[in-house]
Amino acid sequence: MRDMRAVMADEHPLRLLALASSLLAVVDPRRSNPFEQPASGAAAGPSREELLRTFTEVDRPETSALLAAVAALGADEIERRRIARVLDERGHRLPKWLSGMPRADSYRAVETGHVLRDGDSVVIGVRLPSGHELSAVVYIDHNLGTLVKDAFVVSEPIDDLIDFMRPKGDDPDTTWTDIAPADARARIADAIEIGAITIPPFVTDTWPACRPLVEWMTALLPEGGVGY
Repeated sequence: MRDMRAVMADEHPLRLLALASSLLAVVDPRRSNPFEQPASGAAAGPSREELLRTFTEVDRPETSALLAAVAALGADEIERRRIARVLDERGHRLPKWLSGMPRADSYRAVETGHVLRDGDSVVIGVRLPSGHELSAVVYIDHNLGTLVKDAFVVSEPIDDLIDFMRPKGDDPDTTWTDIAPADARARIADAIEIGAITIPPFVTDTWPACRPLVEWMTALLPEGGVGY
């Protein structure tokens, strides 16, 4: 709870959204290996429903903020309505930007890659009605089956992030191309799906902990794009 209070006091939404994303990633059934036998006597982890029930049963501003973030990141309309009823009954004051998340705008997509096409990074920028911005960098490895090998989210506008990244990869064989937002959605979504069924999964300091957040940002992009 102490950590949550610090997160809620942060002016930027990323820390709270990242925390909610990491919790959702832990209870995501896609993280389980169907070929792995559980250790003898090992307790099964909580399900998503059990995790949300815990937050619902503990009536505090901190759990309300987490529930609101989970509802914003989730795609289940029934779950969102249940959470909304709980939050209405509690009446806690939450960060104002949370109410604006359904109206967030994913407004630019950039793809950077090498001429040999071993892998590409797809970068997308999202702006909340509050003016806060998020940028996601999703690395898609083609040698391993065109799957997400790593990803992270930062609290910088995509234009600033591209300006920072470009000099770091100053290579005449590296390209930086604005792509149709719908194409970015198709490429990221397909690569996430392939990565989710790959055994063993690729795990980094930020992936798949940020997967729910990246999926929310990607879902803001228009449909109908062309994948790889």
